[in-house]
Amino acid sequence: MKKKKRRRTRVFAILAFACLVLFGYTDVSASENVDTPAKEKEVRFYVRIDGVEQVEDGTTHYPQTLYSSGVAGELKQKIPMNKDNYGDSYLDAIRDNFVTEPAVEDFEIEGKHYSSTDYTIKWYVIKEENDFWHVDGILSEKPMYMVTFFDEDGIKVLSEMQVREGAKADCCATPQKQTESGKAEDGSAYQKRYCFKQWKSLTEGCSLEQLSCVTCDLTFQAEYECTEVPVYYYIRLDGKEPKDHTSHDPAAYSKGVEGTLRDLCGICCHDDPEHYKEKIKENICKAPSVTEFGLTDLKNSNLQDGSDDADAYTVVWYLIQEDGDAWRVEGILEKNADDPDDPNGPDDPNGPDDPEQPNDPEQPNNPEQPNNPEQPNNPKQPVKPTPPEDSGQSDVQPPAIIAPPPKTPSVISVTKKDTPVSATAATTTSTTGTTAAKADVVTTKTVVKTGDETESTKWLCVAAVAMLVLVTLAGKKEMGLSH
Repeated sequence: MKKKKRRRTRVFAILAFACLVLFGYTDVSASENVDTPAKEKEVRFYVRIDGVEQVEDGTTHYPQTLYSSGVAGELKQKIPMNKDNYGDSYLDAIRDNFVTEPAVEDFEIEGKHYSSTDYTIKWYVIKEENDFWHVDGILSEKPMYMVTFFDEDGIKVLSEMQVREGAKADCCATPQKQTESGKAEDGSAYQKRYCFKQWKSLTEGCSLEQLSCVTCDLTFQAEYECTEVPVYYYIRLDGKEPKDHTSHDPAAYSKGVEGTLRDLCGICCHDDPEHYKEKIKENICKAPSVTEFGLTDLKNSNLQDGSDDADAYTVVWYLIQEDGDAWRVEGILEKNADDPDDPNGPDDPNGPDDPEQPNDPEQPNNPEQPNNPEQPNNPKQPVKPTPPEDSGQSDVQPPAIIAPPPKTPSVISVTKKDTPVSATAATTTSTTGTTAAKADVVTTKTVVKTGDETESTKWLCVAAVAMLVLVTLAGKKEMGLSH
């Protein structure tokens, strides 16, 4: 009986252990107990509803009803931080300990949300509570700053705006300053134009770059650059007044020379066709002289070499026009009517009415007139020889060959430095044979040859050789025909 009871007890024990294993009431793999680490507290940020910074010493506690709902964040170090243990720098020290910081829009204070554009949060304490690490702060409205832009006088306000701290301010539009006109002491008109240069900061240590994030009051003043409008005079090169004044080809004009006008106003043929040139002339205060333009630049046929005197010409101005950033005056050159060198002038100095120049005397019919010492006698023409009378000896007489009179050579003296001239080198002897009927006449002449005569002699030799070749060819041809 005892053995049967023991067996039953063992069976029930095995069955019970199997049930415990099947239903998970025991862990067969666990041989020993392991301790579970304590859970680390999270961080929560809170905003005080009444906007009052509370006194914190690390042990103070305030009701949750005085704060907004908590928003999760993260700290670099979970340590208590307040004014007592960090002094005057506690605000910056607390903010530097943040890993992530909630935005102003994440908080709901009494059912209302605020914008980070107008508000910021001042975090003043980090402390450990029973549930979380608490970071408490108060909602603070951002301060407003003034951004002002003055004109160059520092009085006239061109733009003014109020900007929240950290916000961006728009720069003032580029200002414009009116053109200034007046009269100089010499009566010439002047015109000053102004262009905007820059904004000069009147706040020490500030610049336009701070407009992107305003953290203080900013003040700027406009600065301009002044340029006086010049007056340039031009001369038309072809001497013709153009009909079209809208375009000015630089190649058609002389260089521009600066001058002055009494009044800066446009005058041309379209305004007053009859008197526009007189009006332009009256309006010119100081025009440049003709020599300042450079006569060699002009295309007038009588000025191409620049040999004419500049005083012999007058400039007729026909146009005053505003041309971009300058005033333009155009003219053409005209020769003075009383210029003695002008062939088209009204008074001909060589005319018959000029008492200082005698008329050319009539040439006498007799070329041998001895009474006119200034008129050389014309040389007599040589008389041709009369052929001899027929003597009855022969019907055909060979013509007498009359040698032409010798030409008087022109002697050219050429002197080379440090080189003696030899008389024998400059003088050559040529022999000319003249053949008459049944007689040979040989004449020897001494001729001083010039370059032209030497060249002529060369060509005569060439002609003689050519004639000899032709005669030889003709003789051979006759011989061939006879056979």
